[in-house]
Amino acid sequence: MLDPDYLDRAGDMVAAVYGEIEADMLAHLCRLLLDKGAEGLGQRGTTALNLLAQSAAPQLMAFIERHREDANRAVLRTVEDALGRSDRSDLGRMPKDARDAAGRTLPRQVELTARGIAEILARDNVDMAQGALSLWNRCVAEAAAKVNTGAETAERAIHRAVRRMMREGISTIAYRDAETGRQTVVNRIDVAVRRHVRTQIAQDGMRRTLDVCGGAGIRLVEVSSHGGARPSHAKWQGRVYSLDGDVEIDGVRYRDFYRETGYGKVDGLGGANCRHSFGPWIPGTPRMYSPNPGHPSGLPSDEVYRLTQGQRRRERDIRQTKRELAGAQLIADKDASMANIAEVEKLKAKLRGQQEGMRRYIEEANRKGKAAVLQRSPNREWAGDMPRIRKTDASRRTMREFMDGDGVRRALKARGMDKNDARLALSAELEAEGIPEQSWRYLSGGRQRSLFKKAVNSGAISQPMGAGRKRAEAHAKRYYEELANRDRASTIAKIAEASGMDATEAERAFMHLFVEEHDLADGHRKFDPDYYMAQSIQRLIDTGRPLPHDLVLFRHEALEARYMAEGMTQGQAHDKANELYNYQKMLKEWIDGKEAA
Repeated sequence: MLDPDYLDRAGDMVAAVYGEIEADMLAHLCRLLLDKGAEGLGQRGTTALNLLAQSAAPQLMAFIERHREDANRAVLRTVEDALGRSDRSDLGRMPKDARDAAGRTLPRQVELTARGIAEILARDNVDMAQGALSLWNRCVAEAAAKVNTGAETAERAIHRAVRRMMREGISTIAYRDAETGRQTVVNRIDVAVRRHVRTQIAQDGMRRTLDVCGGAGIRLVEVSSHGGARPSHAKWQGRVYSLDGDVEIDGVRYRDFYRETGYGKVDGLGGANCRHSFGPWIPGTPRMYSPNPGHPSGLPSDEVYRLTQGQRRRERDIRQTKRELAGAQLIADKDASMANIAEVEKLKAKLRGQQEGMRRYIEEANRKGKAAVLQRSPNREWAGDMPRIRKTDASRRTMREFMDGDGVRRALKARGMDKNDARLALSAELEAEGIPEQSWRYLSGGRQRSLFKKAVNSGAISQPMGAGRKRAEAHAKRYYEELANRDRASTIAKIAEASGMDATEAERAFMHLFVEEHDLADGHRKFDPDYYMAQSIQRLIDTGRPLPHDLVLFRHEALEARYMAEGMTQGQAHDKANELYNYQKMLKEWIDGKEAA
């Protein structure tokens, strides 16, 4: 007989090995996607990526082969421990001569059980590789759809696909309908392996018990019990039954074991997700289990079940975050931008919080009763396990804490700059760098100071106002003069490349905006330098990280120049060009959005 709590943990060691296999498979596929995905996610690119995944199938099976010995050792150790424990429990209830006869067959039973589990895992291995390829195809299809509809850049879509692959993990079909062949249950691979191992051990252990009872001539068995049993099982748990049909012994009637417990059926004793077992019982000897068991903590069984399920949910969350962290690290290894490294730091902080939350949850649960209710299960938090994480010197300072620092106050005082203007300037600089503001705390102290210095020195203020207006105007004037002195051909080529415009149109827009004079309301002259336009152009041709309204600017200017060449006034041409490319409207929406944030 195996204790219900022991059966609940029986597959953990083997599942941990499969966690390593899963981690290897996911890392391999994610690296392929990061290396090859940039070649394109159009129709041909998607097909090529899916074919690439199919060609990776042998490597996926190679990961399984690499861990074969580890899996075999884990299976053997699990089976030896489980069946040995079951035998010790059963034989301990028997006379010595019966124990000696039954014990000699244990090694053979261990071998048969280990072989049976190996056969089940062989099927899981194929399902696992297919599940990995299916996951790849789903994530690539989603990435391609986002790129082809213009919702995301290829790089962003690929990074999102990598994170999704790691977050979801590899699933396998656990059950199929025998008649239709359709899948009925899909589980994560570690869950499926844990269930297979536990079920095989439980069933083989019970068959072993029947053989031991038969050899010893024992015809009564006691069924184990545990709190929170499903109602259909609770009615027979903790009771004694006869292996020979209904019988009466010493005035006590014992019901038929097979009929009452449904042993051998999927919904009976030893069936799907059942943690009950049974062992030999001799009249007059002590009973081990009660029909209505209480938990040592004194808590009601439904409360113990609720607390246990809460721990299981937190274990799943920890495993998922570990996989997400591994994916984020792969992305950072490929592109060590501050945004990507910040994502690694964010997930590390999330994992630390989850692990600390688990410790608090278990401590609080155990304070509820007279005895411990939960215990930490490291194997259930295993995810391959931790990737090699690049160490960073994240400052952990929030944006507010940084801006309240003495160094910032001294810098602003020296420049005569308002703190609010500086805060807006810093937000604009982060946006230009492609760093989310929420990732600020994951940057190093030196990187934070560098970004701040760059923001306040450049005059990059999101909304020129108050004392910031003069600095913004001076910045725009300096930048317009700098553009006029640059090599014109290379500047126009950059505009064309960044905006996707024809080179002729890009030149028309450049000349119209920076070189040519126009009949304006107050005379014939060039356009005045505009701060917002200067910022848009900087992002477009200098940083390579334009915002949506930046991409519209030169298209508007090129169309306005064409309309003026056809005889329209500047005002008429401006309004007409706005019908297709309304830069000012998009700019206002962006400014309003930043103010709201």
